[in-house]
Amino acid sequence: MRHRKFGKHLGRNTGQRNALRRTLITQLFMHERIRTTRAKADAVRGTAEHLITMAKRGLAHPDPLRVVHVRRLLNGRLDSNDVADKVLTVLAPRYAERPGGYTRIYKLGPRKGDAAEMVLLELVDRGGGDDEESAAASQTVGGRARGLINRIRGRGAAQTAQTSDSGTRDKLTRIEGIGSKVQQALYDSGITTFEQLASTSGEELTRLVKEEKKINIVGDASTWPRQAQYIVDGDDAGLKTYQDRLVGGREPNE
Repeated sequence: MRHRKFGKHLGRNTGQRNALRRTLITQLFMHERIRTTRAKADAVRGTAEHLITMAKRGLAHPDPLRVVHVRRLLNGRLDSNDVADKVLTVLAPRYAERPGGYTRIYKLGPRKGDAAEMVLLELVDRGGGDDEESAAASQTVGGRARGLINRIRGRGAAQTAQTSDSGTRDKLTRIEGIGSKVQQALYDSGITTFEQLASTSGEELTRLVKEEKKINIVGDASTWPRQAQYIVDGDDAGLKTYQDRLVGGREPNE
């Protein structure tokens, strides 16, 4: 049973967990921005803000010895005395009028390899246009993650561009023997309408698809222009009759 076992263990024993937290908080105060996992950021965020609040209270206390006491506490909880001095001389005065909320988290998307959720943990009011820089970084990484997901699902940028101008393209897959890959190959070759397809010879179509694009053709490409002509003429009955006569996409006498 897990009686009295609370908090974020981070998959480590007590000593390793305390060392990790101390290092992360020290790096956060030193660089004012760190990139880590969401679980680690959540584990150290509250402690980091508490240390800043403790420094603020020490500076505001009328007893000057309270600052000495706070400095000793910071030296014991951080890996660097210089960073402890920065908390007292830089960070605490910076947030003197702020009642809390000294940090923020930007989501960066999943990490390659184990898909762990990555975040950017940073101190607020860093100055020098850092807010815009952090937002841009978050949007850039998030955009890359969304782009990767779209590519996995087959909705990459190229397909999106094709969809946007699909109104100017005919659905060539109505032709027997033309599948989605062959249709895309014809689009890439500049044949996007049934009129263009009807005016192109079977030999040229075979060269464009089979030789240039290295796509196997089912049937005979010489039947595609005739099928396309039926569609251009609006003769759906003639197209159906002709397609019913084809055997494996070829003329029956072949």
